[in-house]
Amino acid sequence: MTFWDLNAAQGVYIKNPKFHDRGIQFLENFVALLERRDGKDWISIYHFPSINLLVSHNLNDLNDVDDISWNKYSGVIFAYESSCYNKVALIDPQIGLLKVFEPNDSTMGIKSTSFKNRFFYAGL
Repeated sequence: MTFWDLNAAQGVYIKNPKFHDRGIQFLENFVALLERRDGKDWISIYHFPSINLLVSHNLNDLNDVDDISWNKYSGVIFAYESSCYNKVALIDPQIGLLKVFEPNDSTMGIKSTSFKNRFFYAGL
């Protein structure tokens, strides 16, 4: 994946994105990117426009992260898994993993997510 700074006419290549069509969130001058390295999922935070890596957190408590959402009000990143695992993790970019939620086995996976101010809704 390449991030382009159109003002400077240069790009920076990121070599381990997990997906090409999801797993990326922008918030002001930062980007959160879901990466896959050494068989594990990571969330990395980059600063724009320099594309400097600020922090990277291993998601050991999750098996197969499907996408991420970044709440602009609280700054917390929500990582949610595919329907096989059903876990939702809250990640603080500065601290790392805050909490992992796992619903009961009767759900069919996370179908949609949204934010309303400081609240996170997940459709199961």
